[in-house]
Amino acid sequence: MGKEAERHGRKRREPFPRGQRTLRPQTAEERKQENGAVSDVTLYPLRFEPIYQYRLWGGRRLADVLTAPLPGKGPIGEAWLLSDRDEQQSLVAD
Repeated sequence: MGKEAERHGRKRREPFPRGQRTLRPQTAEERKQENGAVSDVTLYPLRFEPIYQYRLWGGRRLADVLTAPLPGKGPIGEAWLLSDRDEQQSLVAD
C-alpha cells in the first residue's frame, strides 16, 4: 500500500481484477465479489458524434482516417471528435 493511501486509511485498489490483464466490463458477480455490492448496471464507454468543420482547404480524405463516411459533399477540413465549446458541444451517440 502506498504511503498516501496508508496515511488516509484507504485500501489500495489494483488496476485490474485478480488474474485479469485486459480491459472489459466486469460482470455483476465480479463486482459483488470485489466490493460486496450487487449492481446490474453494465458500464460501457461513451461514444460521441463527431462535429465536422467545412473548410475551403479541406477534402474528403478524413473518411479514410476516421473509417466513417463524411456528411455532405463539401470539403471537410476538421473533425472534432470531442468538443466542449459553448457554441458546439459534443453529443453522446449511444
